[in-house]
Amino acid sequence: MHAYRWLSVALLASVALLPTTAADPLAGDLSPITDADWNYERAAHLLERAGFGGTPEEIERLAGMVPEQAVASLLEYQDIPDPHVRPFRHAGIYDDPAETAIFYESFGGYLGHGFRTGSLGAARPLPRGHTRRWQPIVDRIYYGYHAETEEMRRVTYWWVDRMLHTARPLEERLTLFWHGHFGVSHRKVGRYELMLRHLETLREHASGNFGDLLKAVTVDPAMMVFLDNRKNTRSDTNENYAREIMELFALGVGNYTERDIKEAARALTGWTAAGLAVAFDPALHDDGEKSILGRAGRFGADDLVDILLEQPSTAAFIVRKLYRYFVNEDGNPTAEAGLANVFRDSGYEIRPLLEAMFLSRDFHSDAAYATKIKSPVDLVVGTGRKLELDRMPGVPFLPSVFRSLGQQPLYPPSVKGWDRGRSWVTPSTLFERANYARHLLFASEARDSYHPYRRLAARHRYAVERAAYLDRAPAAARSAGGGEGGMDPMMSTVSVAAVTQNYDLRVGVKNGWMDAWDRVPPIQASHAPVDAAGMLYRAEVRDAAGAVDYYVKRFLHAGVSTERRAELVRYAEGLLGGEPLDYGTEDLEQKCRRLLHAVMSLPEYQLS
Repeated sequence: MHAYRWLSVALLASVALLPTTAADPLAGDLSPITDADWNYERAAHLLERAGFGGTPEEIERLAGMVPEQAVASLLEYQDIPDPHVRPFRHAGIYDDPAETAIFYESFGGYLGHGFRTGSLGAARPLPRGHTRRWQPIVDRIYYGYHAETEEMRRVTYWWVDRMLHTARPLEERLTLFWHGHFGVSHRKVGRYELMLRHLETLREHASGNFGDLLKAVTVDPAMMVFLDNRKNTRSDTNENYAREIMELFALGVGNYTERDIKEAARALTGWTAAGLAVAFDPALHDDGEKSILGRAGRFGADDLVDILLEQPSTAAFIVRKLYRYFVNEDGNPTAEAGLANVFRDSGYEIRPLLEAMFLSRDFHSDAAYATKIKSPVDLVVGTGRKLELDRMPGVPFLPSVFRSLGQQPLYPPSVKGWDRGRSWVTPSTLFERANYARHLLFASEARDSYHPYRRLAARHRYAVERAAYLDRAPAAARSAGGGEGGMDPMMSTVSVAAVTQNYDLRVGVKNGWMDAWDRVPPIQASHAPVDAAGMLYRAEVRDAAGAVDYYVKRFLHAGVSTERRAELVRYAEGLLGGEPLDYGTEDLEQKCRRLLHAVMSLPEYQLS
């Protein structure tokens, strides 16, 4: 058993201790923190919450400012150049742009489209009389599913890498918050371009006006697909988006009636989406008079948003979510009420609200400091920023990491996004968090499933085995299932057996996989360029106790108790010796990584 295992046991035993709040004279006080109270620890706290943490040098820079300057340096990010952020490089998985406009949520839907139109994107049926005439269409269905899945993995890496490198951390932090607030998932949307467009919509309005954000999201093509408002017409009203805009996006439960939902759905009719394009068709819009939340008129989508903003519950609902995300997961009614007034009085401007929040004494109270459990994205990105990584490594494989930790970006579990706080930590996910740190520092120990190249052969075997299963499985079993991609090819609304004389499903699965691998560049199996010993050398650390203190200060926002520090020092002395560190020792880097992993495995590392 590795020496660090005792820390994993301690971590598991500490689940019940994460976190608690206590009475504090600063809690609920929205008056600004003074220059005299500003210090390194409070600058670190601001960077943890308004960004993803930072290096000692970045924290020192903020600590050298007055509080107003420090907050402005994060909040006024539009003026900050961001040269390290690069646009996403598309693999070009669709030869025919019109193919991106096809949206069916089942294998049978795509197959039926191919039968009706005689094509699916670039695929055409073989000449009449061919034994497997529709094989190219089936191949293309599976290609689309698997290519989307692989391209979305690249999108995940691209976005997480953007969070790692950005000079505007609050911009990405807010984009991540709004992504969870609106809860759009690729599982339903099924098109990576729409998810990228959705992120751009969130990013563009992240710190602007909430009304503008809500109006933009309402006609965002990904949202229109996700909550079916593209199907909402005067003759066939769909209430999905109308319900969620009231319940989850603006008002909160209990602040509307079922009649309000029905009338709001009528106001939302007429919008259509095809690919990346949205349009308003007056012929599909219900232009009759509607009654919504006590207001009567011939309302449309923008009018609906304006009516929602008139409701007192809207400011309270949004502030509550922002407060519990950025400040204190347990909430504070006094602070939330005061901030709701700021939000409402500003006309729903997000920037003044955040400024008041970040400058408040409440934000820096003991109830807020180091009491927020890191989300999986916070853990991964914050670790990378504190390690000063120049890229997100391919090992461990991030999509697998996020899946095991319980938060896959771009795949929220439901329209309400992710639950937060204590839901992030369970006995299994705590060990997975420690394993992520271990595999980041010692990539050779990562499971084979983390390695993209090793997965290729396994995927090929899976494709053949899955096809064989489908060939012999009952129809009910064939129609069930789920996956991280958009359209699920295992779901079928038509009888596969009735058309198999026109194609071979096993061949379709295999060809789809192989074509997707050929088109989508693999994620490189790179290792994290960690320099654990170099950190100590540059900080002029001289002994094992100094190494513990440096790693604790750099990586643990919560710090450690005297007893925990003593345990770490004993462990470090066993690794590094009690004498001055010899930076010429050949295995010093590996020993430093073991000590660093011990620090990153502590319960305190899970707090921001």
